[in-house]
Amino acid sequence: MPESFLATTMASADAAVIDIGSNSVRLVLYRLEGRAIWTVFNEKVLAGLGRDLPRTGRLSEEGVAMALPALRRFAAVIEGVRPQHVFVAATAAVREAGDGVTFCERVARTRLAMPPGACWPAIRRPKASRPTWAAPVWN
Repeated sequence: MPESFLATTMASADAAVIDIGSNSVRLVLYRLEGRAIWTVFNEKVLAGLGRDLPRTGRLSEEGVAMALPALRRFAAVIEGVRPQHVFVAATAAVREAGDGVTFCERVARTRLAMPPGACWPAIRRPKASRPTWAAPVWN
């Protein structure tokens, strides 16, 4: 973990985690107090991004249509709360989909400003070596 993150967690701090998964997109806000972690907010939208992946090799159009507004809402929540740390993880469906890069570009156009290189779907390496991306978005 980054040193600044560890130093901040010794005092009280807020952190947000966004998980862009195969079945759902989720935002969880945490309050970090020393070694204690408290869940403050937890919202999940069952988008089904990976629903069509085995058949088409692409993300579900309906899933994308559900995920993008949820991610815009998550960005609005984050802007209101202003946590010290925000982490975003795009998991297997996005990494493996033929249109995963396009999806990540669309996510970047929301207020959820994912930094360059935030999604790894363009990397075509063996599955075991593909990273799940998780990095701070705001500090």
